[in-house]
Amino acid sequence: MNYTDQTLTSFEHTFIGVYLIVSGILATFLNLVGLVVYWRFPRLLCTPSAIPEIALLLADLATTGLNPFSGAAALQNRWIWDDHAGCQLYAFFGFVFGDFQVLCIPFLAFDRYIITAENSALRKYRTRKIYSKLLLLLIAYSLFWSVTPLLGWASYAKTAPGIVCTLNWMKVDVSFVSYLTAKFIASFMASLVISMIFYRKAIRLVHKNRAREIHWCRKKSIRFVSFGCMFSTYLSFAIYATVCMWAIIAGPQTIPRIANALPAVWVKLAGIFNPIFFVYYNPRLWACTKKMFGLNYDSEQMHRDKTEERIWMDSPRNTARSIRTSHDPVDTAHVVLHPADNE
Repeated sequence: MNYTDQTLTSFEHTFIGVYLIVSGILATFLNLVGLVVYWRFPRLLCTPSAIPEIALLLADLATTGLNPFSGAAALQNRWIWDDHAGCQLYAFFGFVFGDFQVLCIPFLAFDRYIITAENSALRKYRTRKIYSKLLLLLIAYSLFWSVTPLLGWASYAKTAPGIVCTLNWMKVDVSFVSYLTAKFIASFMASLVISMIFYRKAIRLVHKNRAREIHWCRKKSIRFVSFGCMFSTYLSFAIYATVCMWAIIAGPQTIPRIANALPAVWVKLAGIFNPIFFVYYNPRLWACTKKMFGLNYDSEQMHRDKTEERIWMDSPRNTARSIRTSHDPVDTAHVVLHPADNE
């Protein structure tokens, strides 16, 4: 099989182009709604947990911003942007935001374990100052793995279908193998293991009835939400790892032509699933979202913990709006009552 055998048909190009544009619109809407909810209810939501949550929504939004470029290329059956600078920039930003998506998952798992644990010694680290420093560290880590291919450790190039520019798995040499191995272990596997450890600890605390009252999911669905939060991102990026490993083991010429396009298509699902699992399965965020749209919501989720640090530095205008949001009389027509409310 040669490289020309790996090009897609006109129908396949059109299908992928339409998919990338439609999925980009959906992901943009979901992530923007999540960000607006934080802006609309700052005094309720803007605890230290908001730092990794908002960072993930922004990373999803930034990654989605690349969809029009790859979507237009797919519809034109070829890469229509500059073959050198345009290709390298697309791949660089795709890796920066993609790596940051992956790194946000263990950050959130760490935060959620602290929230769940009743007497965690780690609670002292859940502050705006420490979380901000950790966020900057993760950004720097993402930049490191994204810049090095521009400097000669592996490389970026167009994929055979000409839809996206990404890591050049068609050039399997010592540089590519060493980069991929190091990145797979130090970035992908490390973050996956850390996430699994913290989510597993949180699940065990809930099942043993040793957990605090948590707001990031309902206790009865903690297992489903925990796995969803991990694999909404890791499963998407695992396709990249699979194709790259295939190139190393069997040679790039043996990769089926559709498999060359699959990573670019599959990875976009993270931008759709992340806001679903991290926002809409979060009872407090979901209640705020429903209230914002004037729908029935659970009033119990609208009570904030006054012991938690607030990270939002309100201006007088925002303060007035936040106070109204937090203390407006409850509209009984839009509240879902619990049985305990009638006792």
